[in-house]
Amino acid sequence: MEYIEMTVNRKELISALKNCLPGIESGGTILEGADSFIFKKDWIHSYNDKISVSVASPVKGLEGSVRAKEFFTILNKLSGEDIKFSIKDERWILKSGLSKVELSLLEEEIYERIVDTDVFKDDGDWNDLPTNFEDALNACKFGCNNSGLAGIIVSGNHMLSTDEFRINWYKLDSEIERFWINDPIAGELMKFTGLQSYYISSSWVHFKTKEGLFFSCRKLMDEKFPFDKCQALMEEKHAQSKEDITGKLPAMFLMASDRAASFSAEVNGFETINVLFEKSHILIKSQRSSGKYQEKIKWEVPFSDGFEPIQFIIDPDMVNYGLKRATNFYIKKHRTKIGEKVYLIFFNDNFYHLITTIQESDE
Repeated sequence: MEYIEMTVNRKELISALKNCLPGIESGGTILEGADSFIFKKDWIHSYNDKISVSVASPVKGLEGSVRAKEFFTILNKLSGEDIKFSIKDERWILKSGLSKVELSLLEEEIYERIVDTDVFKDDGDWNDLPTNFEDALNACKFGCNNSGLAGIIVSGNHMLSTDEFRINWYKLDSEIERFWINDPIAGELMKFTGLQSYYISSSWVHFKTKEGLFFSCRKLMDEKFPFDKCQALMEEKHAQSKEDITGKLPAMFLMASDRAASFSAEVNGFETINVLFEKSHILIKSQRSSGKYQEKIKWEVPFSDGFEPIQFIIDPDMVNYGLKRATNFYIKKHRTKIGEKVYLIFFNDNFYHLITTIQESDE
């Protein structure tokens, strides 16, 4: 006998479930319930031991757990604007237009096991996130980072990321308690807007949006991250000084370096192009067995007399990453045991991106 019956807008339900997808385990999993949507107390939860998302359910009073993949897929394939839900014999029965779907409910214990963790709670010590936290996250997240230090770490009023060849350093509007999250989690967090507050529990970092969505993720052991060392590199060793070559890269540099990348050469495991800064222009060159490329770009503001040309080799993807975030730059030179090392730093009001260049002598 049917004991619950309700109607819900299909698109509203799909939108809520889509927000929960980061917490769904898509591959094989040994954690029971990690591939499920959990409806409980007018909320929808997902949990895969690394990420959990909780969002208000548009289906009030509906409770139970269902396989996420099947449920989400069929909702997207149904054509009706509204879906009629009813529950009978531990099954959900969905009717939309002329279509009828039956879904078997999973064990109730799944929710009880997960709720025993420190995830599904709203009674933590919530603090406001810096107003530019999302901007910092978008600036600092590397597209592909295989370093042992991959991820995003925040501490005090700074956010930092590194692949051990580059460093992103972003000044936040307010201070924040230190935590470190891995790269895939940071990528999922970037999908949400309106991030407003956070709190940190024993193993998790929890975020809340203006709309009341909760995103929780496991944190890494931040004591293993050399944050203080990276901070010293950015604020002391590589801080801007009067002796540095300073300027603004022309907008054409991005397209020119992209063209030169077609003939990039491998140096020390990197695909590289050759860049020469001269008084009136920049010379970009690249060469491989199949051909070569060369292009001159004029400075918008030429350097004054006495400027000494400087040449370096760089990965075009790396320089383009920095250039898309800031066009101002300065160059640091440091003498080492193996010769002079050149560093290119892009910057704006809040953001610094340091790149270690590759020298000719390294070939």
